[in-house]
Amino acid sequence: MKFIHQFKIMNFLFLFSISIVLTYLYTILPQTKNITSKVSFRSLHFKNTLRGGGIVFGTLFSVFIIYYFFLGEIDKIDAIAFGICGLFATVIGFFDDIYDINAKKKFSMQVLLSISFTASNFYFNFSTTFFENNSIIILIIICSWIFVPLWIINSFNFIDGINGLAIGTAIFSATALILSLYISKGSSNFITIYSILFIVCLGFLPFNFPSAKLFMGDAGSIFLGFIYGSTVLVILFNNYLSIWTVISVFSYLLADTLSTNIIRLLTIKKWYGVHRSHAYQNLARVLNNHTKVTVGIMIYNVFYILPLTLFTVWFSNFAIYFTIAAFLPAIIFSIKYGPLYSNK
Repeated sequence: MKFIHQFKIMNFLFLFSISIVLTYLYTILPQTKNITSKVSFRSLHFKNTLRGGGIVFGTLFSVFIIYYFFLGEIDKIDAIAFGICGLFATVIGFFDDIYDINAKKKFSMQVLLSISFTASNFYFNFSTTFFENNSIIILIIICSWIFVPLWIINSFNFIDGINGLAIGTAIFSATALILSLYISKGSSNFITIYSILFIVCLGFLPFNFPSAKLFMGDAGSIFLGFIYGSTVLVILFNNYLSIWTVISVFSYLLADTLSTNIIRLLTIKKWYGVHRSHAYQNLARVLNNHTKVTVGIMIYNVFYILPLTLFTVWFSNFAIYFTIAAFLPAIIFSIKYGPLYSNK
């Protein structure tokens, strides 16, 4: 057992090192110099910045997922659903970073990705008797499995607007899920998966925060959204964690995107258009400082959301109340500094 733990530690140290090295190489390769995020009315940056860095940590994640499958640490279905489909998500995003794919085409590819994930899980995890249930119930379950990854993909895209926020959220979420699974004695399979995700994201962090030499781009946000959206579905399906724990982990992300979209729907005619009216964007613009906003949100996550998340595991009978407590401050923050603040 001690040898196995030492082997994992060495693997993770190697993964962290190679993540940093490959990300650095991405920033200096002449082939990537034209893959840039240009300054626009929507951006909060003042110079064109290299993007597409998510191709590094997304690809590394998929490679190590498949590697751990061959070591017997990860199940076959998870290797397919998260390793292969995860790589597909990264490639879709990277092509968009390079070619600025039409929004409808990009969304169609995301739907195809989500359908592929859903089909693979239904094929391996659901018995034929499942399909003997009420057809309406089956349709609702299938649609929810397709919808959730799409929702989380777009949520990560929404918060990828200032230095360090999206990658910081990914690192925090992996940490919270690892601790929750460990406390609940959940799947070691998913502890390994989230550990790999934590390490590859940590290797990208110095290039994106506090000053951004590199953006993750859609290669990163589509990958992260897909991995988190798909993994939590499997976790909930297998009862490794409760829905209240999962919602608590992503409470800031969900509260921000839900509040912002609902307020825009009620107050703006073309609510679906591109904008920069999320609360964190407005605060970063007013303060003229990305670092303060990102650090503030991460402190909130670590010292407020994380304890509440763990309480949903320890005190499961009161989990819903801890989840409500996790949601409320982020909703208030979004209402106060979100689209309504932009309108002023």
